[in-house]
Amino acid sequence: MKKTFSTNGRLLSQVFSSYNDTFDALCELINNSIQAKSKEIKIEVDLVDDDAPSPDPFTEYRIIDDGDGVSQSEFDKKILEIATDAKDGKGIGRFSAFQIGSTVIINTTAYDNFTRKYTNSSVTLDAKLLTKEDISKYNIDFISTEVEIKSKKTFYKIIIKDFWDEAEKEKYPKKKLSSKLIPGNLEEAIFLKYSSYIVTEKIAFFTNNKKIAKEDFLLGEPENKNFIFTFSDDSTEQVSLEFVNYKGKKKKIILSYMVENNGIKTSAYEDDMNLDYPEDNSWVVYIDCDYFNSKADIFRNLSLDGLDEDLANLKKQVKNTVREFIKNKHKDYYLFVEKLENDKYYPYQSSSQPSTTIYTFNHLAYFIEEDYSLLRNNVDTRKIIYPLLDKAMSNGDILGILESIISLDDEKIKLFKELLGKSDLSEVIKFTSEVANKQRFLDFLHEIIYGNIGKYLKERKQLHKIVEKHLWLFGEEYSDTPVFFSDKSLKNSLDELHKKYFEYKLSKDDDNLIEIKQKEIADIADLIIYNDKRLPNDKHEIMIVELKSPKVKISQKELNQVIRYKHDIETLAKFSKSNTKYKIILVSSDISSLGKSAFNKNDGWPPTLFIRSDNPDIEIHVMVWSDIISDIRQHLKYLSNYLETKDVDVKQEFKNQYPELDISNLKIPIKKDNK
Repeated sequence: MKKTFSTNGRLLSQVFSSYNDTFDALCELINNSIQAKSKEIKIEVDLVDDDAPSPDPFTEYRIIDDGDGVSQSEFDKKILEIATDAKDGKGIGRFSAFQIGSTVIINTTAYDNFTRKYTNSSVTLDAKLLTKEDISKYNIDFISTEVEIKSKKTFYKIIIKDFWDEAEKEKYPKKKLSSKLIPGNLEEAIFLKYSSYIVTEKIAFFTNNKKIAKEDFLLGEPENKNFIFTFSDDSTEQVSLEFVNYKGKKKKIILSYMVENNGIKTSAYEDDMNLDYPEDNSWVVYIDCDYFNSKADIFRNLSLDGLDEDLANLKKQVKNTVREFIKNKHKDYYLFVEKLENDKYYPYQSSSQPSTTIYTFNHLAYFIEEDYSLLRNNVDTRKIIYPLLDKAMSNGDILGILESIISLDDEKIKLFKELLGKSDLSEVIKFTSEVANKQRFLDFLHEIIYGNIGKYLKERKQLHKIVEKHLWLFGEEYSDTPVFFSDKSLKNSLDELHKKYFEYKLSKDDDNLIEIKQKEIADIADLIIYNDKRLPNDKHEIMIVELKSPKVKISQKELNQVIRYKHDIETLAKFSKSNTKYKIILVSSDISSLGKSAFNKNDGWPPTLFIRSDNPDIEIHVMVWSDIISDIRQHLKYLSNYLETKDVDVKQEFKNQYPELDISNLKIPIKKDNK
């Protein structure tokens, strides 16, 4: 039998990526099952074989419920009528499946009130055909048969296949498969979304035939708090908070703002709360208020702050209530922290550190205090223990300190190991330390290039040794990448190219000369760094970094020469083309206006890319030190919310990091440039 779609005028394609992510799209299908009076909802996932190459973690996704199903006589209205506002389940939400994959198979058994018989109906839908302008011409193969059922056994099954390819995901990022869809993550995500049904056992949820049991997550019984909120118009409403303590993969506090959705309470907006407390378990707080339903669109699409003054103030009061609740749970800990922060040996009194670092230190100090009472008894050894802990956290050896220097009991060690595992605190602290080190290095580098030291360093003797240790300056993909280049024959060939194209006399006419009065500075030559980096699929990248002399301004002439340099690599047989990428980087302290105008930008090219070719694979980048430093500073600021770092004497930093270099002749004092 053939069937066609009918529509009330909304564009179906907009529905295909209308949810925040693919997990929310799955939840819309689950909501439909709940509305259809289901008592069991099963999610079955066919995972990709370990040895099968695939960009996706699974090959098929199935959602099966034991609800009322859809009968043959209602199939057109409930399934094939597009963009309906149906309130009784199986409304527009059924098309949320297309946000996950492009092929959807619906199979359902239901009692047909018209024929007074049970029917099984199935249909296969292709999203690529459904998005055409006139979908009423799209004929669908519809199969429906009568079935004999002695006892009522209705169901509704959705099968999702053919997940979207990378091009479609790039175009519509909301179609990217959420990590919450993967078994192992899915169970916790379902518990958090539908805990009221799981805890009360109103509905049983299964993933790959395993029940999501409340005992697997719930710790103790949920607790409730209420407060009355006064709005700007002096009206009041009760705000209800339900606190659920659960065993989560990561320690966190989730604030979940609930709204009414066709008779189902669902989370419309979630907010993580950063709060210090000495346990490795997590909390989810469900916040309910009649007022939220009138603001559901704001909750679903945008942050609360700045959009509605009442909602912003209510959000603050919610956080204050949660903070008070958590503090009351851990009164001893918070009294200890208050005393700790005022202790003269507390390492963070005069410095700004990320909250994660401070929280971790506080937890460690609290565990130690329970066994040794350092603070309570005013034990002087804390002047050694506290700085030692701080140092251990910065170099990632927290557990080593716990196990070998401070002999905490096994339970304390186990507790803190769990805390680190759930929160990734050790990695976060190490990351923030690395970010701070990079920020200090950028200050140091800026002084070398543009400050007084830059006028005295000789690139070949000193600057190249610095840059070789920090290849991340040219991209995060080079982080922790030591310089490696073993092909002497290739190095000799590249050296010849440098001599051929870059050893010429600079001139004012070419606008490539920066006049430097000191002869020793003017005599500094260009520096070359070669690096061989292994890439996936047995490819490797040859990176050639030309650090131009302080007297060189990159101009049209340098750009013309590097094009000839590239041409020789393309045409000469001695340069391997097989599975090899060449990345040539010119770096100088300045570039002429004519040189800047020579850049012919293509959409999608990074700003430093001057020219490229695909066969062979060659890229030429032109960079100015000030742009490199500025761009990385912005990147670090984004990553770490600009960690506050203490002033560092740059010359001392140089001595500490590069003791093998002789800078004894440098007499000029260096201070951090406070920008």
